[in-house]
Amino acid sequence: MESIEAQTILKSGLVTSFLVLSVCLLLVKAFTQSYFGNKSITKKLRKNKQTAWEKLPKFPIFRGILLLLDLRSAIEKYSRLAEGLGPVFRVMIYGEEFAILTNPSAIQKLLSSKDEGHIVKSPKVYQIIKDMTGNGLVMSSGQLWHTNRKLFAKAFSYSALKTYMQIYNKCASRLTAKLERIGEKHGFSEYQKINWIIHECGFDVITETVMGLDQIVNKEDSALMFTNLNSAKNAAMIKQVFNAQPWLAPLFQLHPSSIKYRKSLYNIDSIIKKMITQFRHRAGEDKDADEDSFENMLAFMLKSGLAEDVILAEVKTMLLAGYETTSSTIHYLFFMLALHQNHQNACREEILRVFDKCPDGQLTMEALSELKYLERCIQETLRLFPVIFTIARKLETPLIIGNGSNVAVSILQLHRSPEYFPNPDEFQPERFLPENCMGRHSFAYVPFSSGPRSCIGMKFALLEAKTIAAHVLKEFELYTSDTMKSVPNMPSILLKPERAFYFLLKKRSLS
Repeated sequence: MESIEAQTILKSGLVTSFLVLSVCLLLVKAFTQSYFGNKSITKKLRKNKQTAWEKLPKFPIFRGILLLLDLRSAIEKYSRLAEGLGPVFRVMIYGEEFAILTNPSAIQKLLSSKDEGHIVKSPKVYQIIKDMTGNGLVMSSGQLWHTNRKLFAKAFSYSALKTYMQIYNKCASRLTAKLERIGEKHGFSEYQKINWIIHECGFDVITETVMGLDQIVNKEDSALMFTNLNSAKNAAMIKQVFNAQPWLAPLFQLHPSSIKYRKSLYNIDSIIKKMITQFRHRAGEDKDADEDSFENMLAFMLKSGLAEDVILAEVKTMLLAGYETTSSTIHYLFFMLALHQNHQNACREEILRVFDKCPDGQLTMEALSELKYLERCIQETLRLFPVIFTIARKLETPLIIGNGSNVAVSILQLHRSPEYFPNPDEFQPERFLPENCMGRHSFAYVPFSSGPRSCIGMKFALLEAKTIAAHVLKEFELYTSDTMKSVPNMPSILLKPERAFYFLLKKRSLS
């Protein structure tokens, strides 16, 4: 079933009422602060002598609040307003001021810093993720983060990724089979939404690599996990609306989605605990098992001796971080290739050459490394549509501005900078040819963040995307009836289109 989209959620009567009320009260608050002055902030700034902070240009608070009333145009209007504010400016988010960074040099100072006080995730922005996952790799800090980051490097090592290739290929083949059935049903002549099938595929990949949960072998548990993961995510998007203001957040408990939210998270925990019990039982029976062999991430965590609460947090983190992010990127990639047939054809020519070297139809890591054109198309898709479009930190030690400050990297603005990407709204994969990357600031492109807290699953995600795209493009030609302007992007927990794109699939003759 297709996930509830952001605009559908915001049309919910109760949420809309609370949102409009919130906006009205924010406008009153903004007027009061602008007229009388925000004494508490001023006092704090004077106390800490944060002159650098005071000098930053400020995003107009009234216009910022009004953007909430129409999320369809929010990103476009925000970008236009922000253009004149310079590379670093202030904006109000969730009732607190943030310094927004759009300059690669400033971003490099933040992301490359190894100072413990510079890598703490902003509680305001990431609270919803912490509520859902606990203290996993995304949200933890200090010694816990260092220990688990080092441990999980093995789960994303070359040998582990080779193990995952079988799963990538299997899930990609299932995806193409589903697409063929849908195409045959409509005579390969009707435009269809296929995002839900792509998301199912992404879900199958992440649950099997993380938990060993196969959608065919473990049909009941897999379906239950899929239902509850989507239910929790959809409820979380509603919860995010309530989190916009501290006074509004407690009212989420009165919304019907709060019950679904708690129940879904409980069910997810129950399934993970069930899998833990099964793995422990199997490990107890198989005394001759190779301790150094790699099966999946859950088995790896159990062998490493992690406590159950730590395993729960890390499994949920991997599921949420690796599920919709990659599948959303693939959805955007197919849209770009459907719009730009020349690039789709170039990708397909390359893919067919590589498949000729894989007579069993199973792509290997070595084969994927030859898909250079497809890789550039994925990179350009991530430039235009960075699914994780903001990175937010809470400075616990000073960095240009004082400690206690909120700082956010606007990846969306950074990637659309004409200084580093001429004609930034155009799809040009050649930007990522080696000769065109020379001289470009290394922090002008950060879809997976960078530095000590860069995404540990970057290679995992790229290999998955390449495998799935290669299998689909080998079997089908993709066309779309949509345009970039007809389906605007909307800010949610992730960047997403207002609605799913429509695709026409044409089965290729493989003779």
